[in-house]
Amino acid sequence: MADYSSIPGQYQDAVKNVYALGIITGYSDGSFSGTNIMNRGQAAIVIQRMAQYAPATGGEHNQFDGGMEQKPESKPVESTPEPTPEEAAALTLRDGSAPTPENALKIIDEILQVYPSGTPWGKDNTGFRNPNVKIGGRELGLMSGAVMRIGSITRASMQSACGGFAGVVSDAIFGGKNNGGENFPIRQLDSVSQVRPGDIIVKMGTDGIAKHILTAASEVNKTDTVNGVTRYYISTYEGNNNDKVSYNDYGVKYVTDGVYRDIYYVVYTRYPD
Repeated sequence: MADYSSIPGQYQDAVKNVYALGIITGYSDGSFSGTNIMNRGQAAIVIQRMAQYAPATGGEHNQFDGGMEQKPESKPVESTPEPTPEEAAALTLRDGSAPTPENALKIIDEILQVYPSGTPWGKDNTGFRNPNVKIGGRELGLMSGAVMRIGSITRASMQSACGGFAGVVSDAIFGGKNNGGENFPIRQLDSVSQVRPGDIIVKMGTDGIAKHILTAASEVNKTDTVNGVTRYYISTYEGNNNDKVSYNDYGVKYVTDGVYRDIYYVVYTRYPD
């Protein structure tokens, strides 16, 4: 958004959120032009886009480097019926390929071309979803219901900061609301050892507060055990890591099924099997 800094501070959060959701996307020159008057046709488009989203639940979301202040719901994710083998075979990722970890990694490589490590992505105007961004020549589009569901469960914003970047990666792989993403609902994995590229990982504290949201960029590379807890090492891809995008290769990050240092992990997948 070329003119974000010119928007009065009391309106910036609202503008950032509706822009990230694709409700009001601004003009072709990249400006938002907040003082312009909306005509009836433009208003109709905005209302139509708003109607595509379910009402948000919970209070305000406030993500920051240390975590997110809102507590997640305690209820588990309801199971979604798995597709039949015939249905699963017909599903394709955003690039038209089969939904496999290998193909998801190819799309992650495309995302890295747009958002390489070190790209500014914090909780301010540097880190929010742009539905018009093109990844591999394909427009990202509106946020998927699957990503919105994770936001509802965790009480975290999936429009900006770490949750926003995880949503971008997930929808760039599996699709957004207007480009096939509804064919890939989320489900919670039984064990983090099952993690695959493109899965969304929520880092939870024993206090019931989500601390960070990130995306897996590999399957498990190695394991070790400390104090009876198995640690699964993976590559990760995340936003809002010291206000930047960070790609962490093999051996740097680990996830656990059990509690380790007052932290545990919940993994959500959109793979059909």
